[in-house]
Amino acid sequence: FLGAIIISSIFSQARRVSFLSFSPDSFFWVGMYVIAFFAPILLLKSKKSFKNVALAFMGGIGLLALFSYLQLSDVFIFPWDFAQGVGFSPAGSVFAAGFLSAAAFAAIVAYVSIADIKKNNRLALWVVAAIFGLMILQINLWSIWASLAAAFVLVAIVAGARTLRQKEPSLQLLLAPFFVIMLSLFFMIIGPNVPSFLAGTAEVGMPLDATLDIAADSLQGIRWISGTGPGTFSYNYALHRPADLNQTNFWSLQFGQGYSALSTYLSTWGILGVIAFIAFIAVIIGKIISGLTKNSDQKYKDNPTFYALAVSALAVIGVLTTALFFYRGNAVMHLFLFLAAGTSLAALARIRAFKRFKLNVTKNPQVMIVSSLLALAVISVAFGGLYLVGQKYIAQAHLASAVKIYQTEQSADKTLEKLQKALNINPSDDAILRTTAQAFILKMAEIAESQELRQEDVTQQFSATFESALSAARQATVANPKELKNWTQLASVLSNAIGLAEGAEDGAISAYNEAIKLAPNDPSLPLAQARVYLNAADVIQAQLGALAQSGQGEAQQEKQLAEKRITFLNKAVEKIEESLALKQDYTTARLLLASAYQRLGELDKAIAETRSLAEIAPNDPNLAFQLGLLYWQKEEHENARIQLERAITLADGDFANARYYLGLAYFELDNRPAAVGQFEILVKDNPDNELVKTVLDNLKNGRGPFEQVQPPQDEAPIEEQPSEEPALSE
Repeated sequence: FLGAIIISSIFSQARRVSFLSFSPDSFFWVGMYVIAFFAPILLLKSKKSFKNVALAFMGGIGLLALFSYLQLSDVFIFPWDFAQGVGFSPAGSVFAAGFLSAAAFAAIVAYVSIADIKKNNRLALWVVAAIFGLMILQINLWSIWASLAAAFVLVAIVAGARTLRQKEPSLQLLLAPFFVIMLSLFFMIIGPNVPSFLAGTAEVGMPLDATLDIAADSLQGIRWISGTGPGTFSYNYALHRPADLNQTNFWSLQFGQGYSALSTYLSTWGILGVIAFIAFIAVIIGKIISGLTKNSDQKYKDNPTFYALAVSALAVIGVLTTALFFYRGNAVMHLFLFLAAGTSLAALARIRAFKRFKLNVTKNPQVMIVSSLLALAVISVAFGGLYLVGQKYIAQAHLASAVKIYQTEQSADKTLEKLQKALNINPSDDAILRTTAQAFILKMAEIAESQELRQEDVTQQFSATFESALSAARQATVANPKELKNWTQLASVLSNAIGLAEGAEDGAISAYNEAIKLAPNDPSLPLAQARVYLNAADVIQAQLGALAQSGQGEAQQEKQLAEKRITFLNKAVEKIEESLALKQDYTTARLLLASAYQRLGELDKAIAETRSLAEIAPNDPNLAFQLGLLYWQKEEHENARIQLERAITLADGDFANARYYLGLAYFELDNRPAAVGQFEILVKDNPDNELVKTVLDNLKNGRGPFEQVQPPQDEAPIEEQPSEEPALSE
């Protein structure tokens, strides 16, 4: 199994991710599972050590269950923001905590049903089992019930073998396993009808057929054997996700795992890895059952504690192995599976269920040297891996701290200082590089808005910051060219420099093209390209306005700029149509299409698009306003009045720009008193706005609204609310 994962990692499409990522199927974690398997075999010798391990297991899962009870009751004991939610769990998720509670419940019930223990101890164990059972009942996943049923089928096999070997067979040993199996089947059937007193939580997952389709599409040629590499399912999903998913509410989600652990690993580990893993688990379960059933009655009499512990560990293996088929799983669950496998074999070794194998390397100097070198190599690799993963973890902690600093202090400089510490530790982490590029973009915004810098300083600092952002974004794409977010971040950096850096729009389009290669069915990517073209067209429009105002532009130059603008706008329309071909109900794309038509002067098409959206969302004041504004531009003032009045009504009167254009519509409809009334409200709500005060004065004195004042062309005449601070995310 380990060899199969090494092969898969070597031939991975993203080796760095496959070897050292936090994904539960990465080579690093598989190495930890192997260590977890051998640790009990090598270290557990005495009855006391086994009991200590059992107590530690029950105590740990017990604390986890207690923590989960509190979280699901909206009692959050950890102060950190990420822990303030019912979905948070030290086990990775609430559902993972449910599976681990099921494993602990199975372990206790199996132990109590097999072992002869004192009455008080038995009662205490049943109470603890009831606590775990209540947690299972509140989580109430059919896959947990199925895992419990499968686990107790294994326990029933062992109990049945002991029963048949007794001189006077009794069904007492089978009562507990049969009861749990029937109870599990019962709750699998009634499912959602079970009442719960805890807060509900949910996980969105992929269906099995879609997961298998992605595996089939990913595993082409030699990839069927080695897979695409551990930790690469998200890349496979982006590349091969079905277009039909765009018509669901989950179209924008990026899944890092498929329907279940094994169905996910089929595409990342390949056939070789999955078969090796299943074979390993099957052999372990077979060995444990064989060791427990041969001369079982005598083995139990000789060492009842070790025998019962082996059965208990088998129950844990049954729960967590079945979970692999029905739940996505994580490193915590996998670790417990391998620990349980090693513990069960170690317990069976104590009752001599297996032949002992002993290698004496000291008798042969050559063997001793080779084995010593091999041991040193293994130890070096293990410690090297731990060091690298620890380094990665510390760098990620600095990254999280940087994001928190920006969220609380809104300081790009302090954020960049923290990010630099993360990069000093792990300079090739694409997530840190990507976030650093974001932070530099925020710094660019701060420089552009600064009132303290001279214009030449603004230009110089802006240019230097842009180059830093561009460098970080490009390094991220080099560090991990398979990560979709790296290419979209590079495109975002270049988009922010349109009109400031020559060829920025071409670079942004090119970066988005690379992203589209990685996610061809994502409708947001061609839409992002459309925004680039619209932004570039707006920059040209501003240049044309500046030339016209200065009177220094040449006719040929203005003609070329105008033609280039139209070309950009037509390309924007093409890209929006590509996006809509992937997702017909993409509201954002339709709004942008209406905006593109508006810029092209095709107001009828813009009105048709906006009207269709307004029919879908009749209570949206923004759509009513956009439709009214389009009618205003087309000089259909009565229709503009109707829509603008709707917008104000839907916004409960708090829509300054709708009121502004409504006042102008009233003026065009020869209703000067109504126009004056609208602008009086605007002046009252916006006493510092010189434009509305001048328009009101003109209307009151019988003049046209814009005499002695120039109306704004490319911006809202009134600021509705303070602009939100840009966000920084990991």
